[in-house]
Amino acid sequence: MNNLSWSSGSIVGSNKNIESEQKEKTVQNYSKEIKDLKKLLDRIYEKYELNPTNYASSAIVNIKSAIESLVKL
Repeated sequence: MNNLSWSSGSIVGSNKNIESEQKEKTVQNYSKEIKDLKKLLDRIYEKYELNPTNYASSAIVNIKSAIESLVKL
C-alpha cells in the first residue's frame, strides 16, 4: 500500500509562482552593467599586470567572471 499522495491544490498553486518568477528574470537587461564592467577592467589592465603577486589580480579575475556570468543571462 502506498500512502504517499499529493493534494492537487498545492501543486497547481506552486507551479504558477514558479512560472511568474521565471518571466521576471528574463525581462532584465544587463547591457549597461556589462559595458561598465568592461570599462573598469580596461582601466585596471592599464595600471596593473596580471600576476600572482599582484593584489589587483584577484579583482581582475572576479570582474572577468562577473562579465561572463552576466553575458550568459
